[in-house]
Amino acid sequence: MSNRPALCTTLLLAALASAPGCGPDHPLNLDNDGDGFCERVPCADGSAYGDCDDFDASVYPGADEICNGQDDNCDQELGEGESDTDLDGYLACQNDCNDADAAVHPGAPERCSGVDDDCDGSADPPGSIGCAVFYLDQDGDGYGRDDDWSCLCDAVSPYTAARRNDCDDAHASANPGAVERCNGIDDDCDGSVDEGFDADLDGAVACAIGSAPADCDDSDPALNRDDLDGDGSSTCDGDCDDTDPARNPRDDDGDGSATCPDEGAAPDCDDTDPALSAADADGDGFSSCDGDCDDTDPGRYPGALELCNGGVDDDCDPATDERADIDGDGHTSACGGDCDDTDPQVYPEAGDVFCDGTDSDCDGTTEWLVSADSGDGDTTWYRASIQEAIDDAVSGDVICVQPGTYMETIDFKGKEVSVVGVEGPERTIVDGGGEGPVVTLESGEGAGAVLEGITIRNGHAYQGGGLFLQATSPTLADLVVSSNRADRDGGGVYMGDRAAPLVADLRVLQNGAAGKGGGLYLDSCSPVIDGIEVTANEAGTDGGGAYLIDVGDAARIAGGSFTLNSAPSGHGGGLYLSNSSPLLEDLDVSYNTADYTSGLELVASNATLTRVIVADNLATQNYGGVYLHTSSATFVDVDITGNTAVVSQSGISLTSSAPTFRRVTVSRNTAANYAGVNLWSGSNALFEEVDISDNEATTNYCGVTASNSNPTFHFVTISGNTSHGAFGGGVRLASSSPSFTNVTVSGNVSPRTAGGIAVTNSSSPVFEAVIISGNQAGTTGGGISVSSTSAIDMTNVTIAGNTAGTYGGGVYLDTSSQSRMDNVVIAFNGAEVGGGGVSVSNNGQAPAITYCDLHGNVPDDGSGWSYPLGEEGNVSADPAFVSYDQSAPPADWDLSLSPNSSLIDAGNPDIEDPDGSRSDMGAYGGPCGAW
Repeated sequence: MSNRPALCTTLLLAALASAPGCGPDHPLNLDNDGDGFCERVPCADGSAYGDCDDFDASVYPGADEICNGQDDNCDQELGEGESDTDLDGYLACQNDCNDADAAVHPGAPERCSGVDDDCDGSADPPGSIGCAVFYLDQDGDGYGRDDDWSCLCDAVSPYTAARRNDCDDAHASANPGAVERCNGIDDDCDGSVDEGFDADLDGAVACAIGSAPADCDDSDPALNRDDLDGDGSSTCDGDCDDTDPARNPRDDDGDGSATCPDEGAAPDCDDTDPALSAADADGDGFSSCDGDCDDTDPGRYPGALELCNGGVDDDCDPATDERADIDGDGHTSACGGDCDDTDPQVYPEAGDVFCDGTDSDCDGTTEWLVSADSGDGDTTWYRASIQEAIDDAVSGDVICVQPGTYMETIDFKGKEVSVVGVEGPERTIVDGGGEGPVVTLESGEGAGAVLEGITIRNGHAYQGGGLFLQATSPTLADLVVSSNRADRDGGGVYMGDRAAPLVADLRVLQNGAAGKGGGLYLDSCSPVIDGIEVTANEAGTDGGGAYLIDVGDAARIAGGSFTLNSAPSGHGGGLYLSNSSPLLEDLDVSYNTADYTSGLELVASNATLTRVIVADNLATQNYGGVYLHTSSATFVDVDITGNTAVVSQSGISLTSSAPTFRRVTVSRNTAANYAGVNLWSGSNALFEEVDISDNEATTNYCGVTASNSNPTFHFVTISGNTSHGAFGGGVRLASSSPSFTNVTVSGNVSPRTAGGIAVTNSSSPVFEAVIISGNQAGTTGGGISVSSTSAIDMTNVTIAGNTAGTYGGGVYLDTSSQSRMDNVVIAFNGAEVGGGGVSVSNNGQAPAITYCDLHGNVPDDGSGWSYPLGEEGNVSADPAFVSYDQSAPPADWDLSLSPNSSLIDAGNPDIEDPDGSRSDMGAYGGPCGAW
């Protein structure tokens, strides 16, 4: 009999209470549902009596009995088949084909049992639980094709083969168990054809196959039937080199010589050109193949006497007129070209010996030699100071600076000259003596202005104490800039006003600036630097190692290090970028210190960082590693590790920024608060293939913190992070709605709420294909805690092995907003008090939960709510993880489903796995499950 609505029951009871006795107006004497029957006699309205449910017009004596599990005709009996003997929720008349077996009913999973489990008229269909793979075997040789198979309870033709790897399923003679024969076919399916029939291992087999003849001598690898070089001849046909199509037995150019001649004959050196022949046509002992440049003239051949005869090449070398070549270097002054015919090392196009005081290649370049001892040698070439040599030189000249210390400052004055320390910067020093800049280039010099092999030291200037570049594009190489000072910016190097130098191997050491850029200050310039060391520099404000402002994307700094620099009263101990977008590549930014941002700071900058290490930097206040403000930089293959902030934010910190992080590691960073990744004020960053692990906050928050930000996390691991104070060991979200896809949050620890993830302050994150495992909370929410007006949206999530000191080992909900969970597995979590799986507080709202599995949680699956088991696809079943051992570290767990798991294909039917099947439950189901 159907249950009456509660309201109706209340009205009836009230009426009964008010009606005296059983008079004619009593509700039992009336036909309340209008079906012509009342419950008892007399019926005040004249109706017949005997209605067993007078509030349901379809129930009355004589009504048709239908299959609904209730007494429709009031005969106190159910109709045929209306029983549910096995209590599986299905009546026999509702197509329960075996009402004695609760495992058999419509919609039940099919198993290899010989029974029609789902009552669809078919037993043991393909794909049943417990099925085995059988491969298509068309030729009946017991081996099947890899690409065509069916999962069956028993072999059914044509799927009969339990073995696979048949490479030819049309011929029973070809399969992995067959014996290889010499027939041009891979008989044994090992990927090789006719193996064992090539005795000399030359690639040609001893039997003829089709149009291919047999090897003419299978004992000699030099004789092969194949034309390997495609010249129409094989070694069996007399080809003397079957790796070179230019060599064969034919005379292709008709000059009487072949590249593979008969025995005793010389080979043709070029059988495509009849002018090149092995025959000596003029009888001078040289053929055109021997280098005879005119085989019709016996007076012209290699080694003949060269005459100064107007450009005729007598000796075929191919220089001409060497008869007047006094020094024998192949060039003459009489016939033109040699600027010194007494020196065989001097001639046009000779390799110029650098800095020998000689114009070796006759190009008119003057080499000036600078030495402290100007009286040593030819005083025409020597100068006592570098500036004196620059003043006397013209563009294109080379100034060769001998070892020594030069007490001076120098200015290139717009000249394209090369100033080179011939024995390198260790022995060649320009000392400014407290004046500076020591070296100046500010007059439009181009790449022809070269400074190389010099140490620049002890300069003192307003800007650029050591090296000052402005409106210039010189070439700088192998330089040391050390112990210089600036009253404002750029203690070591200043580059500004469109400077675009090419720099290689620059060392900037122990410089200082009262303002910005202790080592380098780059302003509105575009240097290309390959090889840089910036060490132990100090800035009074920002950029201990380097300060960049308005530097464009044409700038590049690559291959080197920024270490031990400091900005004790400012920002950016290693580097500080403002409104700049250079490429920073293959750099190590380590062991720097600053009040704020000891490693790398970007403000309004969209730089690209590739293969960069930011490690072991120390901020005495905030931002130990990397800090971005209003920046959209790109980080690829970057390690941010071991940085420390005494107060707050040690790994990555973002304010109003939307950078991209790809293949980035953020690990072992330490701060009192916010140790790992911190996002503030609209920082909608992208994190892809990022590892955020083993960070430690000695007070509050640790792995990832987002406030008023909506980042995207894709293929991210957040593990082993520890907060020693407030909630959120792994992730804390406040007023933020990020998306998490293919993310693992594992092994994080909080002494209070939310070991794994804390969601608060009206946050609404979305989780898809996410694992939350092995996290620990001292109080509530071992895996995830949701509070205030926040809500979570989860699809295909696995929450396993988390623990809480009070409530909510897996999930703790203390929120007035309703969360959604679909295809979620919550298993083997533990809580000391209650709600091992999901706990809902007195102020919380239970989640909307569909196609989920709660199982094995301790001491219970839930508290403060009722899990709708059996409704909306929800189950309680062992997920049968591939590997789960709570005594082992979470990193060793494999929470994918084993093949025998009942959660496979048991998820929401509206969601598909990557293979197109119905979604599995948990993190490895759904469209993002293949990760």
